[in-house]
Amino acid sequence: MLSVRGRSTGKRRNRREGKAGNSLLSHSSSFPSSKFLAQTLRSRVTERVHEKDKAKLCTDSEATAKKEIHLVKPRVRWWCLYALAWKSIYRTLPAFQRFSLVIPFWSSSSILKTRRCAFGFVVPKRHMCTQRYRDTRITTLMENLASSTAHQPLRLVIIGGVGGGLSAAARARRLNEQAQIVVLEKGDHVSFANCGLPYAIGSTISDQDKLILNKPKSLIARHKIDVRIRCEVLKIDRESKTLEIVDRSQGQHVHQLLPYDKLIISTGAVSILPPVLQGQEHATPLQTINQLGEILKRLEEATCQSVAVIGGGFIGLEVVENLSEIKGLVLSIVEAATHVLPPMDDDMTGPLHQEIRKHNVNLHLETTIDRIEKDDQGKRILILKNGSNVPADLIIVAIGIAPVSILAKHAGLELGLRGTVKVNDFLQTSDKDIYAVGDVVSKKHLVSPDPAFVALAGLANRQGRSAADHIFGTLKGTKPFKPAVGTAVVKVFSLTAASVGFSVRSLKMMGIESQWVTVHPPNHAGYYPGAKQMTLKVIFCPQDAKILGAQCVGAAGVDKRIDVIATAMQAGMLVSDLADLELSYAPPYGSAKDPINMAGFVAENVLDDIVSLFQPEELRKGGGAGSPLFIDVRERSEFEAGHLKDAVHIPLDSLRASLHRIPDKEREIVVYCQVGFRGYLASRILRNSGYRKVKNVNGGFKSVSSIESLQEFWTR
Repeated sequence: MLSVRGRSTGKRRNRREGKAGNSLLSHSSSFPSSKFLAQTLRSRVTERVHEKDKAKLCTDSEATAKKEIHLVKPRVRWWCLYALAWKSIYRTLPAFQRFSLVIPFWSSSSILKTRRCAFGFVVPKRHMCTQRYRDTRITTLMENLASSTAHQPLRLVIIGGVGGGLSAAARARRLNEQAQIVVLEKGDHVSFANCGLPYAIGSTISDQDKLILNKPKSLIARHKIDVRIRCEVLKIDRESKTLEIVDRSQGQHVHQLLPYDKLIISTGAVSILPPVLQGQEHATPLQTINQLGEILKRLEEATCQSVAVIGGGFIGLEVVENLSEIKGLVLSIVEAATHVLPPMDDDMTGPLHQEIRKHNVNLHLETTIDRIEKDDQGKRILILKNGSNVPADLIIVAIGIAPVSILAKHAGLELGLRGTVKVNDFLQTSDKDIYAVGDVVSKKHLVSPDPAFVALAGLANRQGRSAADHIFGTLKGTKPFKPAVGTAVVKVFSLTAASVGFSVRSLKMMGIESQWVTVHPPNHAGYYPGAKQMTLKVIFCPQDAKILGAQCVGAAGVDKRIDVIATAMQAGMLVSDLADLELSYAPPYGSAKDPINMAGFVAENVLDDIVSLFQPEELRKGGGAGSPLFIDVRERSEFEAGHLKDAVHIPLDSLRASLHRIPDKEREIVVYCQVGFRGYLASRILRNSGYRKVKNVNGGFKSVSSIESLQEFWTR
């Protein structure tokens, strides 16, 4: 509540002089209402205040007037308005302007003694309390403050560079030439291609300088961005809207306070080191240019004859592939999961395991490091929990990342999944003047009901751009940031693996029911030379046909198919819509029935109950009484090359003539071929012949044989 003591001699003088006037307080014979005070306050600054500040000023003044003006005696309402004007305009000022703004405390004694008001407006002492002077003084004060605010450039500070941070900075500069943009980068490089680091280990990228995309000088020259490298933020003070930073760029630790109006946190994520490797001199992740330099330096040492890569994810596989170009190195991968690329399902990664082993890489699955020892020659050895010994003169760690959210945590910002910073649809944190982008935030996912930790470069870049749009009020900035779908791709020697959405395993953990189809078509027309077979798996909801994810592995055309499905997911298309997509076709590039169409055809058949699928994982349920009858409908040579145990061989072309060999029409029957198409034809023959419980193995024998954990269920 505003409390003002003192007497208003102007009120009595007005009554003596009988003046109604055109002032703030002479609107009527009685004192003006709070609504009139607020309307008058708005009209005084309409032409001078910036649109955003004007909206805030009007809202604040009206709400505050209604609440506070009636709480004091009528004779001092004009001083309440004076204080209200100060309070409303003060709130619109950026933090660094508030520091230089002095607001005096007016009491009844200081009113009569003071001749100089804010910004040097001077009047004779005898006019200090006249009605006209009070009106003029308030108007001048508001106009000067509004003018100062309108011409003060926005101060945008970004913590962290690379993808998200620099995308936000560049977009901000394109939107506003006057804004003061500062980028604070803790490391030595503010803009580099961290996704290209693994390819600089081998000969693919021979010049490390090509990984450095921008330097501070070029950013200053082209975008007028104040880039400060080796500058670490120690604390975010939300109350005063300042950052406590330490500048190490000149070799000294210089502590400074940096004010901001809007703040973007783009601190990214850091590699996780298992406890057994912490403090180990020869164990390093691969996230920065400096870490790349350390790895290359150790690889040049004559004593470096073996490298162990801990983690078989995207980064780990890229590192191993490029290390394989260095002759004489003993390479090993240690992965805790049952297969490489844990975000994918195990029925998709069998070809990747074969490709990795074909290039003389030792693959250790379902195990972790127990301890580190040295052999008789002083060589470092990793002792795994499954008893294996892995030589490791150099250890490269790529088991995952954790968000760097310590600054946000200490600032009191709300955190979410795995310590990520929680943001709304416009990338604002729990403090509306602080945004967060990139790997430090959790993302809303199109499939998952809960936010997900999706660390991808494309998302970080788009989030930085979107945050800048929202700060500067573009049309794009008024639209919520679209949910992620997690599209990713990786090269594994001569193969490519890609995925979008969630795997079947992840969906089960989230309690989401799913169905999936698997096809093995060529990447382009089979009759055209150079066709390569791929495996495409599409996951969908059996109730509403919503696409939940997809995975693809092959030698060519993999990225195209996953990109199409990712686009379909973001467009809200159903899995049955994939059958109707019109995609580009010529024999060198595709087929008249593209692999995307083929997956849509199979999914349509499943949804329409034209075919029932038997998933390879169901083999684990075992045999015994009531177990299904397995029928192999391939040719004799294919059957002898490998088949399911206890399967009956009836070639497709002989099936109609061999129905007498299947007397029980009520028994469950599972048919299969090599990739699924002939099995589908066989299932239709049987169902049209009165057999009620017929299923086709999804993906055929190829899918079964690609799952290493199912080797016991088939034989050669």
